[in-house]
Amino acid sequence: MKRYSDALIVHGFALFHGALAVLCRVWGISDELILTILTMALSLILCLKYREGIEFTTISIILVNVLGYLLGNGILPLVSRLFDHPLLSPALSTFLTTELMGWGLVFFIRIYTDRNGTQKPAATQTRWLVVAIAAVLLARILIHIIFGSDAFFGGSLKESISSFGENSILLFSLIGLTILFIAYFKKNSGSLTTMDKFLFTALFIVVVSVLSALLVAFGIPFHFPRIFTFDRFIELFLVALIFEILIYSIIYMIDYAVTAGHNAQLERNRANLAKFQYLNLKQQVNPHFLFNSLNILDALVLDSKNEEASMYIHKLAGIYRYMLNTKTEQVVTLRDEMTYVEMYTDLLKVRFQEGFRLTIDIPEADLSLHVVPCSVQLLIENATKHNAVAVERPLTIRIHSDGDVLTVSNSLIPRVTKSPSSGLGLKYIRQQYLDRSGRAISIRQTETEYIVQLPLLI
Repeated sequence: MKRYSDALIVHGFALFHGALAVLCRVWGISDELILTILTMALSLILCLKYREGIEFTTISIILVNVLGYLLGNGILPLVSRLFDHPLLSPALSTFLTTELMGWGLVFFIRIYTDRNGTQKPAATQTRWLVVAIAAVLLARILIHIIFGSDAFFGGSLKESISSFGENSILLFSLIGLTILFIAYFKKNSGSLTTMDKFLFTALFIVVVSVLSALLVAFGIPFHFPRIFTFDRFIELFLVALIFEILIYSIIYMIDYAVTAGHNAQLERNRANLAKFQYLNLKQQVNPHFLFNSLNILDALVLDSKNEEASMYIHKLAGIYRYMLNTKTEQVVTLRDEMTYVEMYTDLLKVRFQEGFRLTIDIPEADLSLHVVPCSVQLLIENATKHNAVAVERPLTIRIHSDGDVLTVSNSLIPRVTKSPSSGLGLKYIRQQYLDRSGRAISIRQTETEYIVQLPLLI
């Protein structure tokens, strides 16, 4: 499907629409149903091309057909003024309408797909696609039969559409009511079945359309009173129904896109958090860390330094306890993080002796601010991983804050043999801060220092 370009699909359907409009008039048959089916096919093909979900595809089919009907009735009179020809005018009008609908749908799909990714169709929802197609066909048949009959003596279709289009108060009221209904319905419809939801939505659209038609029929709020006839009311009701379906579809689609984008962002945040937690856990349980910890513990026991060995075990257990306690936390207080860091660096000092130095300068007020769990510890781990640690040239790490950022810097002492680096630690820390606060971490390197600044969160 993707091998066909959008231009080829849209232009091809537009030309086909125009050609069929001419042939139908030559043969003396109505083109209503044929063009409706082609419009649905255009929507379906574009949605399949971008692998959109059934719900999005269903809404697109309905919306494009409603817009096509309104655009067609608006463009045809304009084209007829320029080319007053029985075959050329409808062909050109149909071509332009299809082009506008096709490119409008492509534009919306591209924006939606860029924000939320492609959606794989769900087989269990295919029935809604069938319902949408059947509803559109039925609506077009009824509109063609009713508006093509002689039953309406109370006003023309053009005048009825103008009555709604010029009534800005009514249109804004329809938009407001529809927004409130969708918001309330989405919040309180969890226990309803699919059929119940469909019936309540249909009832809302019909009731609003009836009320709107009555208001326009009586000239409220601008031309009260006006002569009321049943034929006039039916015509206005059908126009109101079209307007309300259009408004409902647009608002629902926007809400659907916003909700999907929000959910997609939540999923990305969860995935990033899971990756960050996995990376941190992986670093703490990797063979090197455990091997070094157990070797140090063994040496303490052999030297009969039982008290130091006991303290080492408690701090090692504290490290893992902190990781377990914060695995579901998005942020922790700087106080808790620094308690964890101090336990971790105490283990490093036992391992590296005088080759490792840590200085901390954090005001008491900053300790109640928040950071991403284990972020400071990961920076210290990176410093010991990528720098040489020796008594004659100690690795110095400085941690200080200014109320806005926490700065972690370490001296640069290149190893003779460099450790491989994937950069995942900093990548995940950066992503966690972007997900949590929208603020990025700062990384810079001088000739003597490597400096990372973490935003302090409220």
